[in-house]
Amino acid sequence: MIAAEQSGAQPPVLLTVEDAARAMAVGRTTIYQLLAARSLRSVKIGSARRIPLDAIRDYVADISAEQARTRR
Repeated sequence: MIAAEQSGAQPPVLLTVEDAARAMAVGRTTIYQLLAARSLRSVKIGSARRIPLDAIRDYVADISAEQARTRR
């Protein structure tokens, strides 16, 4: 959960790579690898790359479901 959600404030809809890395508790390199592999969705606005907050939630749900399947 990002800080804005914890404080009750409206979270940003689009995150920078750095913000996404903080939200997922990983490094920027990991985010760039996930983007390159198309495992994590992003949008481009002008020359800026942004990651929708929903994309992070979807990615976490996908990997959680995948790990649950492999544990069976």
